[in-house]
Amino acid sequence: MWALFLVAAVASACSTQPRVRSIVAADIVAPPPPPPPPSPVDEIADLEPILRSDPELAAWMDDAQKRRLQVLVAVPEKEEGAQPTLRRMGYRADAEYFYPASAVKLCLATAALEKLDEMRESYGVKLKPSTPLRFVTGEGRTRRVLDTSLGRDIELALVISDNDAANRLFAFVGTEELAERLDRVGLKRTRIVQTLGEVVRGPEPMIELRAPSMTIPVGRRIGFPLTPAPPPILVGRAHVDAQGRTVAAPLDFADKNAAPLRELQDLLVTIMRPDLVAERPAIAAADRTELIEVLARLPSALGGRSRARAPTARDRDAKPLHVAIAQTAPPGAIKVSGKGGRAYGFSVENVHAVDTRTGRSFFAAATILSNENGTMNDDRYDYESVANPFISRLGVVLAQKLLGPQG
Repeated sequence: MWALFLVAAVASACSTQPRVRSIVAADIVAPPPPPPPPSPVDEIADLEPILRSDPELAAWMDDAQKRRLQVLVAVPEKEEGAQPTLRRMGYRADAEYFYPASAVKLCLATAALEKLDEMRESYGVKLKPSTPLRFVTGEGRTRRVLDTSLGRDIELALVISDNDAANRLFAFVGTEELAERLDRVGLKRTRIVQTLGEVVRGPEPMIELRAPSMTIPVGRRIGFPLTPAPPPILVGRAHVDAQGRTVAAPLDFADKNAAPLRELQDLLVTIMRPDLVAERPAIAAADRTELIEVLARLPSALGGRSRARAPTARDRDAKPLHVAIAQTAPPGAIKVSGKGGRAYGFSVENVHAVDTRTGRSFFAAATILSNENGTMNDDRYDYESVANPFISRLGVVLAQKLLGPQG
């Protein structure tokens, strides 16, 4: 893959004005204060009784600390004459660090659409997610051009979890501007500082939106202070280093992405049920509608553009919680939307489910570590024997408890 894209956040950046500018002293902002602590546990009702009522889930919970198992559920409720609220229930929610993997791609997509809406207003041009978007790297013989669109890359990133598409969204927004946008909607402890997958580092690309009436250079705001890297976050008993050597020490995740389970869920709430929150991304109504449709798609819906595997296996691997919940009712009865991911043995799920027959709904976010040998970064994880069985059973139990007939 050609050099894509993102180098260090402060190496070189652009303003939101058409002209590219380099960082100068005035752009440097003092380090921010430490992030706020997680919400007190007493704000979230105990989910454990519901989970332990199922023998299969109870067996997984016996090793919850070892597997870094966390579950967070939010149920929309409305009393007559009152504003709707969220009732939260959690089990070990945000008890320790987990790697958020591709679940952060929803953050990238949301920020990109918000930025597109701002550019639409600034330039007075009818920009859409389908507006052609060009990435240019290199010069002369090394010059390379990639034509795409935000809409295409959002679909690829959220449906089949394409890393290259997600990294283009990251480059479109910029590291510091992404942090600023996430902070503004309440995601103050989410830290996205690394691209996804194997990326060849190189100069930042020149990015242009090619509207029918004009070509618009895409700049990036700078100066927003990134959350400092935390102290070492050590996971596992050993790890494979960049040279392929096994090191008899845990892997340090301090310089990697981080996103608390509650903040991942909060972002999905702002998209699916903006009536439940005060702060939400400034996304155009039509773009939000399209984003919701994308979040509900399975890889099998993309046909030839999805991975060359059997559709059912592809769907189950990419969105196991989505598939498990949907299969508890007749086809089409339950609509599930969301984005999860898996990497380094961590599986992360973040979904919204609504029963179209009754209107009952819930949000569920969960994570579990599937790394039986204790060695990180060796690509020998236990998703099929650990993560998928747990996640699938979790989906069935939550659907039965929260979408079934009310007693």
